[in-house]
Amino acid sequence: ADIGDIIRGKDLYLGNGDYKEKVSNNLRAIFNKIYGELKNSKAIERYKDEEGNYLKLRETWWNANRDQIWKAITCAARGNDLYSKNIGNGTTTVSNAKCREVDENPSTNLDYVPQYLRWYDEWAEHFCLVRKHKLENVKEACRGEKGNGYKKYCSREGYDCTQTDLRHNNIFVDLDCPRCEEECTNYNEWMKTQEKQFSKQQKKYDIEINKMKVSSIKDYDKKFYELLENNYTSTKFLETLNEGSSCINNIAESKIDFSKPTEAFMNSTYCGSCPLYGLECDDKGMCKPVDEDTYRKKNGLDKNDEKGEPTNIDVLVNEKREKNIDKDLMKTCKIFGLFKDASFQKWTCQYFNKLDQCNITNFDKPIDYDQKVAFNVLFKRWLKYFLQDYKKLKRKIYPCTDTKSKNTCIKECKEKCECVSEWLNKKTNEWEKIENHYNKKERDKESNFSYITKFFLERNTFKNDLVHVLENRETINDFDEIQTCSNENDCTSENKKKNDIVSILINRLQHKIHDCKNQHDEHTHENCCKTLPKITDDDEENEDQEQTSQTPCGSGESSFTNPCVDKSGATPTKTLTVVATDIQEEVHKKMVENSGTDSSGESKLKGDISRGKFYEGRKVNYLEAKQICDITIEHSNAERQNRAYKYEGPCTGKNQERFKIGKEWSYKNDQNKPTHPEAYMPQRREHMCTSNLEHLDIRSKGLSNGSFASHTLLGDVLIAAKYEAENIKKRYQQNEGKKGLNDENDKATVCRAIRYSFADIGDIIRGRDLWERNGDMVKLQGHLKTIFGTIHKSPHSDIKKNYMDNDPDYKQLRSDWWEANRRDVWKAMQCATKNGSNIKCGDNPPFDDYIPQRLRWMTEWAEWYCKAQKEAYDKVQQSCEKCNVDVKSDGKCEKGNGHCVTCKQTCENYKKLIDTWLPQWKKMEQKYGELYKNAEKYNDNGSQNTKNKEDYVLKFLNELQKANG
Repeated sequence: ADIGDIIRGKDLYLGNGDYKEKVSNNLRAIFNKIYGELKNSKAIERYKDEEGNYLKLRETWWNANRDQIWKAITCAARGNDLYSKNIGNGTTTVSNAKCREVDENPSTNLDYVPQYLRWYDEWAEHFCLVRKHKLENVKEACRGEKGNGYKKYCSREGYDCTQTDLRHNNIFVDLDCPRCEEECTNYNEWMKTQEKQFSKQQKKYDIEINKMKVSSIKDYDKKFYELLENNYTSTKFLETLNEGSSCINNIAESKIDFSKPTEAFMNSTYCGSCPLYGLECDDKGMCKPVDEDTYRKKNGLDKNDEKGEPTNIDVLVNEKREKNIDKDLMKTCKIFGLFKDASFQKWTCQYFNKLDQCNITNFDKPIDYDQKVAFNVLFKRWLKYFLQDYKKLKRKIYPCTDTKSKNTCIKECKEKCECVSEWLNKKTNEWEKIENHYNKKERDKESNFSYITKFFLERNTFKNDLVHVLENRETINDFDEIQTCSNENDCTSENKKKNDIVSILINRLQHKIHDCKNQHDEHTHENCCKTLPKITDDDEENEDQEQTSQTPCGSGESSFTNPCVDKSGATPTKTLTVVATDIQEEVHKKMVENSGTDSSGESKLKGDISRGKFYEGRKVNYLEAKQICDITIEHSNAERQNRAYKYEGPCTGKNQERFKIGKEWSYKNDQNKPTHPEAYMPQRREHMCTSNLEHLDIRSKGLSNGSFASHTLLGDVLIAAKYEAENIKKRYQQNEGKKGLNDENDKATVCRAIRYSFADIGDIIRGRDLWERNGDMVKLQGHLKTIFGTIHKSPHSDIKKNYMDNDPDYKQLRSDWWEANRRDVWKAMQCATKNGSNIKCGDNPPFDDYIPQRLRWMTEWAEWYCKAQKEAYDKVQQSCEKCNVDVKSDGKCEKGNGHCVTCKQTCENYKKLIDTWLPQWKKMEQKYGELYKNAEKYNDNGSQNTKNKEDYVLKFLNELQKANG
């Protein structure tokens, strides 16, 4: 049926722009030829089409040939494949073998059903099928087998309800059921997305039925629409969606009824919290919730037991409700796509039945999970929702709060910031009530609210959300020393209290909002003319708009999607960092398991430069870990007596223009650059300061003796890292206007380059570096293989037995060695930014070394292209300022204007730059698309048809896809 719509020019699919346009143009050309061969005058007149689309002719052609298409498409069907269809009144017809009829006519007339209706029905069938699968996953994670014959009973918070004792209301119950929380979250988010899709299609149905009354449509379409209007109201049609085989047979939890969407898209019953009064389990491990009366009798309680003072907490949630809608917030925020369904859950919390419990007084079963929960459950849910909304809002207002645009007034920013301010006020009020209720019960000093909040947020379940709300490279431990004074006139230690993290985050955003409202006030700024860019979030469709680079030289043919221009929704994201963080944590755990630990608890692969032997057998036991910055090129075990190489340190022989803005990147060329990787390689990487590693004397005592090899190798890696960072800082300042690195953007550029080189060093050590065919790199990898072979065979450690002999390149050992020593390598790179430097790149090592090198290089390419484009663009603006240029046409200068000579030259230079970099972007874009598509089916078994170097990329992208749903 979709092929029929494509042929007839009725296809609704808007994707694959270039491909679809090519198909459309080809069909127009083909039917133009068919029309030209018509002989019958009536046919010529009938199918005449001034616009050249020939829709009537295409319709007739399809009617005449659809049986042949059906035969072709059913060729792949097996002999026992049958096509069945429901013709009404409980009657179903079945085709012959291979889905074909006796008279050879197509077994279906779906090609005469409007496409959007077919897709609606297909969507419902697919929804039911996927829902069944997802519910099975939820059931397995929350109620599956434990492995000892007993069944699990897990809550959506990740608690093991068979072990939880809510009477103590200990906020920090161990999480023994993490997969239940994960599967319930995935199911809930998926359901929200499906409900939005369903709602849009339902609206489309109503619109199309009404459109039929006023539009001119084909006869068979008209009859079809009349049948729909007379016999299938919107609700009636929704009932037909329930009749798909996957929906009828779907009894995973409850029968689906699309005519009752609130129930059709409700949460899973497996995703509730632990029963408030506990569980009662039999000998077979089957458990059921204990009711209140049974609980009272069991604990000797009666109805006259003392109740604690109740706390009423109205919690703002983004859920649809008939009542308790937050009209103020919706009025302030709805025009920006924020809090479209803002409503209140009305909670009452109090100590009762020896439990600190909370009850929803406006409970709505299809929306709310549980009516009664323990206070610790509400506490966790509140934090989860707060962090998720905070992350979304911070991203939404980024264009308004970005310090780089602090002198720019943007329309709509003030109103959007007022919306966020309203939300912050409500959250502050909610948080104060939660804290007050928590403090009603006497607790020891170690359980103060600030400490408890921090400790709670440190649990893994909040890790991904926290990464997005904290500042760049900030960790939760950075909040340890933040204190406020409860009495400004007497700020003694007794009056000091530590601010909890939530309050700090609220205050931070409030400060940004205050500045935002002042900066973007249209009444106080005359030139507030910029329009706020659209920032998409989970509630909105992402309709990427291609943006081109417009210059005083005109648009020209060189215009293309510009990586320097903020696209719709293009705000800084830390999703890559989140995935990299997860991978690093997993690698660290396995490293400790593989290598074992010494008496101090450190990995046995952890190097110590004071125990190594360096040039001419010297020891540097006077250099302890804290003195890493004192190691110099004189300590290196690099060869000194080599005719082809004069050792002058790690940067010997490296290009001094490696950071020149506009310098073209290297790419594989079978003639000129046969050893280059099939990826655009940064000048930074091509000329990295690794000469000492390339020329290591592997016969030296320090590297050939297993007792010293690991410690000695670390010394030379630290030397390379230290001097690489110094070289980055030195060479970048050679660009015009960069000396002194006083601009914040320049400082950030240097830090990013240091991070990229840190990660590239990690790839070199682990044998993942893409630049593997270059002579120096081949030699370096050979040295590393020999040295790690020495480390592996060391008789004085457990390394040999912990790492298999079937890894000739020692990749796992090298990976673990890097993980064990990466912190010291980062310390060495920070030496360049110490001693009075105004650059601070962070004390903790970044996670860039766990982002695949190819992806890092793509990001770095975009950064340096943008620098080159800006530099060239600035020159165009300066030289064309007094030259009248028609930017709406071809960019030609007006005659007789003497200023246009220079302008013309800079325009040509600008276009030349764009034309040089454009093919690079296209190649990277194509390669990334291929990898991203392959990553969707990646299964981590090494069977993918890709190079080994790309296996890590596929795994990473696969994790990224999972993280983004």
